[in-house]
This record gives sequence, structure tokens and C-alpha cells, in this order.
Amino acid sequence: MGGRNWVRKSLTPGEQVYLTPAHILDRYVDWYDPAPHPRPADFDGLKVDSWGDKAFVNPPWRMIRPWVEKALEEREKGCRVHMLLPATTTTRVFHDLIFPKGEVEWLRGDVPFTRSADGKILRLSACLVKFDPHRPPSDNGSPPPPSAPIF
Repeated sequence: MGGRNWVRKSLTPGEQVYLTPAHILDRYVDWYDPAPHPRPADFDGLKVDSWGDKAFVNPPWRMIRPWVEKALEEREKGCRVHMLLPATTTTRVFHDLIFPKGEVEWLRGDVPFTRSADGKILRLSACLVKFDPHRPPSDNGSPPPPSAPIF
């Protein structure tokens, strides 16, 4: 499933959608997208049985924990999952799931997200979280060292 991924910034009826930057999407051209934008009616990427061999997801940032849990389930099935997430490293999801079980690629500077409604740019701190079935997870629960800047 293709399309642009999205970030939800509020729960109001006038909900704002921010698109994944093209320079990040370009790295994931042939990857499954369980949180596409626009999202088809009645589609829920969390309920999809399998994300295949490789998946890139920019989940709604207001609720990343269920997406991280699903990504870990998919990794157990052999799927390589990369997630674009807010760099909120003091949260429980980072300490409980991401640091001990994944790899973090820190993105240099604030990442420019475009609001789909009017093209306004919002710059946010973000990182790529990687769950690779062929790489053993970290066992110390501490953040990995920063990766080399890619942008």
C-alpha cells in the first residue's frame, strides 16, 4: 500500500495531518506502508495480519505505543520495520520497548513536516526506530550511540 504517511496533531474534528518528508520517504520506496495518507476508509494498519518482509510507518504521533507493539510483533514474524517517531526519549515507550528492543537513528536537526491542508511547514525533532529480525536487540536498555547524520 503506497501513499504518504501522516502525523496527527490533535483529536478535534479539524484534525491536522502532516506528511512525511519526501527525503525520508525516498528511502522506503518499495516498503509496505501500514499508515498511509490518504488512508482508505475502514483501513487500520494495526489490524493487518502481516506487514510483509519490510515496512515503513509514520504512525499517528498521539499514540505510538500500539504501533511500536505491532512493529515488534511483525519483527517476530520476520518483517524489518522502520518507524518515523518523535524523539521523545524520556517516555515509557522508549524506555520499555524501543531502547531495549530496537535501534535508533537520530535525525539531525528538526525534520520539516508539511501540513496537508495548507502546505505550512512544522519542524519537529524526530528519529527512525528500526526493528530488524536479523539483528539482535540491545540488551542493556540504554540508548544506542547516535548514528552518523544522513541529512
